[in-house]
Amino acid sequence: MGISMRQMTKKFSLALAALALGAVLWAQATTGEFATVSAHGKELTLEVSSLGPDPDNPLVRMFRVVVSYADGDLVDEARVRLSATRQGGGPSMADALLEPLNAPGLYAAEVEFPIFGSWDVTLEAVEFGQGEASFVEEVQPAGPDQANTEVRQQVLDLFFRFDWKDVAAIAVRVSHVAGAALWLGMTGLVLVGFWFLPRPARAAMFRRLSPTFLPLSLLGLGVLAVSGVYTGTYSAPIKPPDIFDLDVMMRIPFGPHYMGTMAFKVLALLAYGVVAIRMAPALKTASMPMVAGGALAFAEDNPALAAADAYSAVERSLYRMAVTNAVLGAALAVAVSVAIYLHYISHLAVLIPR
Repeated sequence: MGISMRQMTKKFSLALAALALGAVLWAQATTGEFATVSAHGKELTLEVSSLGPDPDNPLVRMFRVVVSYADGDLVDEARVRLSATRQGGGPSMADALLEPLNAPGLYAAEVEFPIFGSWDVTLEAVEFGQGEASFVEEVQPAGPDQANTEVRQQVLDLFFRFDWKDVAAIAVRVSHVAGAALWLGMTGLVLVGFWFLPRPARAAMFRRLSPTFLPLSLLGLGVLAVSGVYTGTYSAPIKPPDIFDLDVMMRIPFGPHYMGTMAFKVLALLAYGVVAIRMAPALKTASMPMVAGGALAFAEDNPALAAADAYSAVERSLYRMAVTNAVLGAALAVAVSVAIYLHYISHLAVLIPR
């Protein structure tokens, strides 16, 4: 009986230990995520500065905020909201969200006050902590002796930075141009053959071009597609995911027009691919004109070649497809120019929130 009781006590103790261990593991599993998020604490520090970026419009203010935790670490994903109320009454002003810039923890927004006066401004940071800064912003007409050179320099230093992201963007644009040059260059060689070479020399050039035409054309289209997706994600008018954030893109000024040019570019690339696949066999046939008896003929005055209606039809088809590609290329160049223009006149990279 004594042995049985000891065994039962031992088993009961092991069961309690197992339950305690399970409770500890469960607690760690359920609280680990919150521990990671709140490692810095809830309090955030806001360092605020303001300046007038446009000397001709003193109602406009540029607010710059650096958000950090109490331990000094910068906050990259905060949501910073600006609200303002005029002392003594007056028109109300809608709240504004500050846009995160390229530097860690740095946020900025350009705000236009409705009228001059003393404005009580509050900047509040939420998400990943909480912080607030309140101050009075004196919005007054510019004096005749006000110096603007330093203010303009501050604005330039704030928004025009150069880092590895800019290097990556330049590399992608170079590859984009290289892909376009490769694809359009292949089509250009075909047109050069038709426009400047007699039939024998043209057939010989097509024969040399035929093995590499389709692989190089598809390579150029692939480079265009990949670099285009990167540019659309990181270099469009708004912050990433840029043009893939359709809700924001369709609400911003010129957004629908910008998306229209992007849609045309996608359709043009698809058309390029279809035409390239169809041009490859036509180019191969045009490089080896077959005549009666199975002999190859390259002489301009060869009656058999002149009578080869099928060969002439292939040449005409190949020529039409090459011209189609050239026209699409010109239209694509126009679409790119329009997209670049809309990008720069929108002035959205700083002002539109995620």
